[in-house]
Amino acid sequence: MAKRGPKPMSAEDLERRGSWRAKGRKEKEERAAALANTKFTDYVRDTELPIGMSEKAGIFWRWHAAHLAAAGILTAETVDTFYILCETWRHYEDAEDGISEDGDLIIDGAPNPYIEIRDLAVDRFLEFAAKFGLFPKRPGI
Repeated sequence: MAKRGPKPMSAEDLERRGSWRAKGRKEKEERAAALANTKFTDYVRDTELPIGMSEKAGIFWRWHAAHLAAAGILTAETVDTFYILCETWRHYEDAEDGISEDGDLIIDGAPNPYIEIRDLAVDRFLEFAAKFGLFPKRPGI
């Protein structure tokens, strides 16, 4: 695969060369460093699961919360929405477990109710996951 050009220069290198871009780059690097050290990032990394969160939802929380907080996506303002996303993951997992236990797609002439629950959970999950950027930038990755 072809390269798209050289890697961006660091703020130090730009400053050493006397480039006007050094100031903007340096501010961006400082903001990123400050974000990595925010109290909320520490809170997400150091605390147990949020109060009331189920263990299955906690699995999803542990997978994603720290890196989303470090990226500035998971903030104090968005934590409740992320909580809902985690619980939606739990609903999906529970429905999959129910389908696995029953093993039938049709029970007594009617569709297995876990299939409808799973499908609703998937729709809701996709809606919320998109808000947190949990999808690849390009389809098919």
